[in-house]
Amino acid sequence: MDGPVRGILMACIFFKFIISASPCPPRCQCDTNQMVSCAGSNQTVIPGDLQNSTRFLYLERNNIELIRENTFSSLHHLEELVLAQNKLYEIESGAFTGLSNLDKLFLEENSITILPPGIFAPLVRLTELHLGGNRFPVIPRNLFGSMPSLERLFVEGNQVNLTIESEAFDGLGNLMELSLRSSRIQRLSHGMFSGLLNLARLDLSLNTFGSFTTDVRKDLQHLKGKRDSHTELTTLAEGTFADLKSLVDLNMSSCSLKAINRNIFKGLTSLKQLYLSVNQLRGIDEGTFCESLNLVLLELDGNPLENLEAGSFRCLYRLGYLNLNHTEFNRIGEGFFKELNELAVISLSSSGIVEIAGDAFQNKSRLTRIDLNDNGIKSFNTSLFDGTRNIRTLRLQNNQIKSLPEDIFNGVSGPLNLSLKGNPLVCDCQLDWIPGWLVRNGGTLDRCECDQPPALHGIHLDRVPYDDFHCTPYIVNDLPHIYNATPGDKRFEIVCPVSGKPPPTITWTVPNGETMSKKTVPEYPNGLYRVRENDTLVIRDISSAVEGEFTCEARNNLGHISVQIEVQVVQISNSWMTAFLVVMIVLFVSCAICLLVTFLAPWRRRRRRRELTRTPARRVDPRYGPLSPIAEGNETDEL
Repeated sequence: MDGPVRGILMACIFFKFIISASPCPPRCQCDTNQMVSCAGSNQTVIPGDLQNSTRFLYLERNNIELIRENTFSSLHHLEELVLAQNKLYEIESGAFTGLSNLDKLFLEENSITILPPGIFAPLVRLTELHLGGNRFPVIPRNLFGSMPSLERLFVEGNQVNLTIESEAFDGLGNLMELSLRSSRIQRLSHGMFSGLLNLARLDLSLNTFGSFTTDVRKDLQHLKGKRDSHTELTTLAEGTFADLKSLVDLNMSSCSLKAINRNIFKGLTSLKQLYLSVNQLRGIDEGTFCESLNLVLLELDGNPLENLEAGSFRCLYRLGYLNLNHTEFNRIGEGFFKELNELAVISLSSSGIVEIAGDAFQNKSRLTRIDLNDNGIKSFNTSLFDGTRNIRTLRLQNNQIKSLPEDIFNGVSGPLNLSLKGNPLVCDCQLDWIPGWLVRNGGTLDRCECDQPPALHGIHLDRVPYDDFHCTPYIVNDLPHIYNATPGDKRFEIVCPVSGKPPPTITWTVPNGETMSKKTVPEYPNGLYRVRENDTLVIRDISSAVEGEFTCEARNNLGHISVQIEVQVVQISNSWMTAFLVVMIVLFVSCAICLLVTFLAPWRRRRRRRELTRTPARRVDPRYGPLSPIAEGNETDEL
């Protein structure tokens, strides 16, 4: 073995010897990274024989009750200290002296009741502090005032009612996240959050606030995140979130909110995510979100939104995700989502919806997913998805859908993942288009099963052979059942609004009781009716004789159906005809006069020129003006 290799080997052995010779506290584990772990080792006091070079000290899950002054005074290199899940009830003043390099401190799930003033003053480089699960009755003013580096503060799950004094967090100018979740906070006092100019997240969930004061969040100019879930607030006053110009994340889920002031979000111009789930909101006033034009996510699930208005979502031009699951507004009316042109995902499951307006999802070119599971929907308008070409997922499970219109996805381009499981599907000719359409467009269909007819019950829709999609004649609702005609109309057509598979045979019954079909009356045998090859009934001339009820009967080997169609002949009244004739006469006379004047004008101009040519030129006497021809002839005599 050559010299250099031998030297390296000896150095490694020597280093290992030095490390192994370093003392490690009893029942603890130590490693070469200056980490000491005494977790769950039944320690009752802080080990006293810790090396000064220790960087990480883990003492969680022990029975330590007290931290005395200067306990860590020699651990100048300590970066992380974990004392969670002990029996700590007191921390003496000066306990953290010497921890000038500490980065993270965990004191959660103990029984600490009081923190001495200035207890955290030595922790000038601390960035993360956990105090949750203790028994603090109060957080006094300026408790954290000397921690300029603190970025994350967690006071979660406090075991007793907690009062936070005004300016308790004053001086934490670099704090990015503050969590007071489940801390039994009874009220928010004015100035409580003053000085938190860089706060990124504020979590007030699982508290029992009685009310919010108007100025509770004054001075939070640069707040970027906040979560207020599970707080028992029946309402929020105007100005609660005033001045939060940089707020981007606000969560007030499960707050028992019954109403929201329409100006509650005033000033939240940077808000992007808003959580209002599981409250008692019955409606949202029009324009409530007009101060938050940058909102991209809105969750309202779990609210009885029975009074939701069409203008409730006004101004949400950039909203991309909308959650309305487990609501009770039952019907999606016209214009509900009119302004949500950037919407990408909308969830409407378990909302008791039975009716959806035809324009609900129209012209949403960015919409990719719609969840409508577990509702009472029976049918859809064929124009529902017009302009929604990029939809990729449509979930319609557990509704009352029996069939889908064949043209409903005409505006959809690209693959579609369609879910129809749990619907009473009637696998007849009205559904025979779905498997083929999905194959052509590269989509998928879930394992939905046919409910009817009995021969196909329990068979997956995509496994039914095309030739087995039969159906009895059925009414096509898009075709009219009432026709208006005027006397004199020629070749007036009436269409039987029925279809079926196999194609049914159509028989017409006219008002005088005659029956006819394309086989029996191909032309006009009586001079009035004929039936075309496509079963359309043609009336040769419209008169009062054809007014009344027509019946078309459709029949195939599976059944038959009859539809009544009414033809109404609209008569033109005599008074209307008289007025029409008067107007026409006036127009005729006016036109004749105009033509006469037009033709006579040149003749009158020629006649005038001839008269001027024959008349002698007049002379002008300066004394008397123009002289007539007679006066001119007598002028010499007078002289």
